[in-house]
Amino acid sequence: MLVSTRNDEEPEVGLAEIELTAEGACDAMFEGFSSLRRVFQWHSAEVSRVPAGSVVLAENDACAVQAMRWGVCAYGFQFHAEISETTVTDWESIPQYMESLCEALGAERAHLLAAEVRPLLPNFRSDAYLLSENLREIVLRNRPHSDDDRPA
Repeated sequence: MLVSTRNDEEPEVGLAEIELTAEGACDAMFEGFSSLRRVFQWHSAEVSRVPAGSVVLAENDACAVQAMRWGVCAYGFQFHAEISETTVTDWESIPQYMESLCEALGAERAHLLAAEVRPLLPNFRSDAYLLSENLREIVLRNRPHSDDDRPA
């Protein structure tokens, strides 16, 4: 196995702050991002050991590997950049997910998560767009060129 994972004793669910590492602050994936980001989490497993040659790009106290890169263009994220207007309510409809939500936040706060996330969706959308554009640039910069693509 390239990455070693473990189940968390306590799930990381809801809104959280992550911080870019020194390597993350210099990585093309996070170009245009501040070093401290608010993100959406919903997981009960985490990377406990990264593969040789990989770099941890973001972290927080709950999970030491919030983002990582292996090689030139393989990235992994612990947080959910893909969150949309329906993510929380869709996932709340899955009994196991709702259970982890209530376990992490308490029943009262769990039922308020969708409302808590809603005003942050424009920022999450902007972050997701920037991540996808940064990845596109990384891939284009590192793609193999055929003889037809090379300048004369």
